[in-house]
Amino acid sequence: MEYITPEMIIKILLSILLGSLIGLERGKSANYTGLKTYPIVCLGTCIVGILGNVLDYNEPTCLARIAAGVISCIGLLGAGIIIKDENESKVVSLTTVAVIWFTSIIGLVIGTNYYILGVIGVIGYFITSFCMNKIENRFREPKKNILFFFKK
Repeated sequence: MEYITPEMIIKILLSILLGSLIGLERGKSANYTGLKTYPIVCLGTCIVGILGNVLDYNEPTCLARIAAGVISCIGLLGAGIIIKDENESKVVSLTTVAVIWFTSIIGLVIGTNYYILGVIGVIGYFITSFCMNKIENRFREPKKNILFFFKK
């Protein structure tokens, strides 16, 4: 018989919230994926994490196998997202794939009872994203020399 506990509902809601925050940040920068993709990925992997906890407490490798499967599937999803720009000889959307992979890990972390680690991970994501955006914008400014990067 299936049973749903209040803790499972909290995990699901937290994964939707954290995935949505990541999706909002990615959507504001005009990426191909956005508000719906990230909470869905985070929610799905959270549910897989919950399932791994419920399936068999006597078999600790069961959860490890489930986690490995999730990570492999996200890699397959990522391969479909990576796009080669037709006008230039560069690959785009790698950051999107990385963030989708990261979001799936957050869902798995929450689903396996590590709430604080999930929240800290998302805070780390925002700090990294903010800092890297500042650095990228600084280098993109016209007529800026790298030697003058730290001045101002």
